[in-house]
Amino acid sequence: MDLKNLISNDEMSAPNMSRTNSQQRMSIHDLMNSDDGAIRQRTSITNLTNDLDVDMNGKKTMTRSRRMSSATSSDADASSSRSLNSSFQDHSQPLEELKENKEPKATGGTRKPRRYAEKPVWAKDYVPTVRKSVRKPVLTTAATKLSVASITGTIPRNDFNKVVTEWIWANVEGVRHEYASREPVDRYLELELKMGHIWDKVKDKRLRLPVNCETILNVDFFQSECFFRSGVPAQQFHDLKAFIAKLAQEKNHNRGNRFVVENSHCVDLIAHERKRNEKPSTGRVSVDVKTKRRMTSVHKQRVADLVMYLPNSLYDIRLSMSLELPYEMNDAAFESFQQRVELRRDKERVSYTHPATFTKIDMTKVKENGTVKHEVELELDVRELLRSMAKVAEDPLHSPRKPYDSELEYITNGTAGRFKLPPRNSPPSENIEVSVVVPCFNEHGRLRAMLAECIEHLEARFPGQYEIIIVDDGSNDGTAQYAVELAAELGLRPHVLRVVQFVKNRGKGGAVTHGMQFSRGKYAIFADADGASKFSDLDKLLESIRRLDRNEPETRAAVAIGSRAHMVNTDAVVKRSFVRNFLMYALHALVFVFGIRTIKDTQCGFKLFNKAAVAKIFPKMHTEGWIFDVELLILAINQHIPVDEIAISWHEVDGSKMVLARDSITMAIDLVVTRLAYISTGGLRMVPPYYRQCVTTVKERWRNRLLLDVLTTEFREFSENQHLQRIKDNQVIVQRRIKQQTLELRQEQLLSEHLRQGDVIVRHVHVHEPPIVDAKIQTVYEDDEVLVVNKPAGMPIHPVQNFYYNTMVEILKHERGLSELRPCFRLDKVTSGICILAKSVAKAKEIQAAIKNKQVRKVYVARVAGKFPETLVCKDDVVIVETKRGFKDGIDRKPATTEFKRLKYSSLLDESIVECRPLTGRTHQIRIHLRNLGFPISNDQLYRHGLLATNEDYSDPDVFQRIAKEAQNSREKQQTDEFCEECGKRLFKRPEPEKLMLYLHAIGYYHEENKWAYVTEHPEWINI
Repeated sequence: MDLKNLISNDEMSAPNMSRTNSQQRMSIHDLMNSDDGAIRQRTSITNLTNDLDVDMNGKKTMTRSRRMSSATSSDADASSSRSLNSSFQDHSQPLEELKENKEPKATGGTRKPRRYAEKPVWAKDYVPTVRKSVRKPVLTTAATKLSVASITGTIPRNDFNKVVTEWIWANVEGVRHEYASREPVDRYLELELKMGHIWDKVKDKRLRLPVNCETILNVDFFQSECFFRSGVPAQQFHDLKAFIAKLAQEKNHNRGNRFVVENSHCVDLIAHERKRNEKPSTGRVSVDVKTKRRMTSVHKQRVADLVMYLPNSLYDIRLSMSLELPYEMNDAAFESFQQRVELRRDKERVSYTHPATFTKIDMTKVKENGTVKHEVELELDVRELLRSMAKVAEDPLHSPRKPYDSELEYITNGTAGRFKLPPRNSPPSENIEVSVVVPCFNEHGRLRAMLAECIEHLEARFPGQYEIIIVDDGSNDGTAQYAVELAAELGLRPHVLRVVQFVKNRGKGGAVTHGMQFSRGKYAIFADADGASKFSDLDKLLESIRRLDRNEPETRAAVAIGSRAHMVNTDAVVKRSFVRNFLMYALHALVFVFGIRTIKDTQCGFKLFNKAAVAKIFPKMHTEGWIFDVELLILAINQHIPVDEIAISWHEVDGSKMVLARDSITMAIDLVVTRLAYISTGGLRMVPPYYRQCVTTVKERWRNRLLLDVLTTEFREFSENQHLQRIKDNQVIVQRRIKQQTLELRQEQLLSEHLRQGDVIVRHVHVHEPPIVDAKIQTVYEDDEVLVVNKPAGMPIHPVQNFYYNTMVEILKHERGLSELRPCFRLDKVTSGICILAKSVAKAKEIQAAIKNKQVRKVYVARVAGKFPETLVCKDDVVIVETKRGFKDGIDRKPATTEFKRLKYSSLLDESIVECRPLTGRTHQIRIHLRNLGFPISNDQLYRHGLLATNEDYSDPDVFQRIAKEAQNSREKQQTDEFCEECGKRLFKRPEPEKLMLYLHAIGYYHEENKWAYVTEHPEWINI
């Protein structure tokens, strides 16, 4: 449903020309045409395009060229001015002659616009010659088919549509990113179009711009020069309402295209709410006028607006995105809310919902502050929008090689044509219970026996309810054509067996992944072409998987895999060669090390998946070689998909395509570099480099600076020339997101545009995650609401900067299956001790509120240099220095208070153990206070042995510059002379584990009202 179609006026659709106010307008097109008075008296529509016009009788009019609204040349303006002054007398005579011509008289006087006796050609609806009998426009949804799209082979994108769609996409993603720590809120988004006028603030009338077609206003211009005045006049409101009502009545006979009409009458109570560090929001409670019951209560936040100027229509449009978060309100809360109400809006509404287009038109009569206005809105079904976005969004990292066009087609028996495969991961077909995917590479000699057994069993168990997909992985022995011939020989109907041919070999993993994603069955199994597994064992796997998914294959993901583990001591294994058995045990040992410890046989080529599991696992596959089985099981385990291992019959078959020595080494290498695997060496936990898209909002200190300058000074992993090349390669872009709209800046545009508030820098980076200390995370307490752990020193709590997989939250997620953990407070990477992780948003807010309201007592212990006094209180301001932010923004000073008490002292080491109780929660508060008191933490690499070891006046520019220079030198000393072959980054030296730890430990957190208390054991370094 296009709202623009409802408000356009063909009678007034002439282009908008430049504007003067010298004479009264003479034409029906005066809404669009405001040229000089003499020019406006021309009566032909051809004045829009011709320098020489004629009137309706074909007589020539004045011969002066029109002044186009887009002209900007000073010469042109001067010429126009001279023409007007010098030729007035020359034109007066032709104008007198025009009056004498016999032509249709204007209705109601000589100064009113002339009426055409018949619609001119330009105003008529175009009807093709072959369809002249059809008097109404014919609509079709069929796409125009061109033999060649364009001279470049591609169809250019519509810029208007591109801006709108990217604005929607960017703002939805922005909301998801902003509320990433909470439960998904995107389903509470509202996207609506509202009719009205863009109003000029200065001229106090509808905005007129020198453009001839619809356009989107720049946000800065809109905010400074105009505003949006919503609403339509009462008469047009009723006309439009009658039109839609008639349209709805006409569509009622068509079930798939009908409207759903709803009437409502309510009063909206509105109160504005502002909370510290949160966006302004509006509380809105809707009360039904008739029943007096509360219908809805929401917190509404405006996300962004996009204003569309439509010069050829009666109205403009504002596209708005808002977040409407529902909240429960009891009677007491409602009474309190009523006292804060600032606005009451009485709304009589008729809603026309059109399910076929996922839209709803709201026609609303609003009474507000004693005035009545009429509003027209079109709202989009956000659920359908999010579903579409989810289908479009594909991570390119999960597609090792894009398929060739021919690989999206199949051949079958009984016909010589090629047919399109169904959409990837489409819903299952109702008449197909099981899909069988068979990866093949030069299987001409072994395929017959396997297919014969497979078809015999499937015909007995699922007659007419199965399909077989043969994926020919670049064979050169005619496997594909042979499979088609076998299908005919074995009596299969066309399209039951489908053969997909790869242009180039991808490996067994690539073939299986491709076939599984195009399967149509409720269950899909892949089986080796050698027939080593008995197909009758499929019944065992089906029985197991149906028990796991409770016969809901589309919603409850489940996997059942065949296993040969029970055959370890049988002849089938014992009689194998020593080398083959040795490599088998070695691989199983590696798999065990890398986290798959509950599955005994990962490599059996007989695995069954239901439709939900296929959709969750195979789109995320990376590995295309023999080790792909391990990756798909890792993906299943990490997504908490149940996997059942079932003993099956199996026998050795000659003719294996696996080259023992080479492929065993390749499998081991693939296993080691599997992205989800961690490497621990030398006391450090390391992650292999990987690609990731990093999003950074422009900070205040970056505003009005060039992107290249910010990248060079803030992201120093690359040189200036490298950053420049990355910009040209589109590895760095800027999303210009300033409240109402989002645009994407690329390449050369980024080199001249200064960064603004609200801009977002998006970098496609090859991440080299720094190593962290390899230490066990001990659980202190756990229940259904919280997990309390003893965080090791040298480990970040949650993803930040260059840390993602090497963070405590991610480690707990992968090792223990604990997802959606929410840290309730910060703890420095180098600090150890109590860390409270909530398992729900509500619990996290509860604990954070208690900490903020000083209801929680925090106790730390530290090991410091020197003999500390018995007790001491420090109230020094905490001064944080960040040299990367520059002198102006790099110093942050906040008041802080810490209480200290000495627990023990060692004269031999001249060190003390001190209990620290911070009464405020500032960054590095304990460390800075101990330094200021002259008793720094013994192994503090920053405040004892580092750049900030002395309490200097950092507000002195000379001191700040010296520290900044020393910080840069320190970073350079940590780098090696080696560079990453993938991205060109200079590699860092491996740190010593001791330097990643600090003698500061959070020993306990106590709720003052004795609601809870969590305490850890003392660290080993406390024993002095």
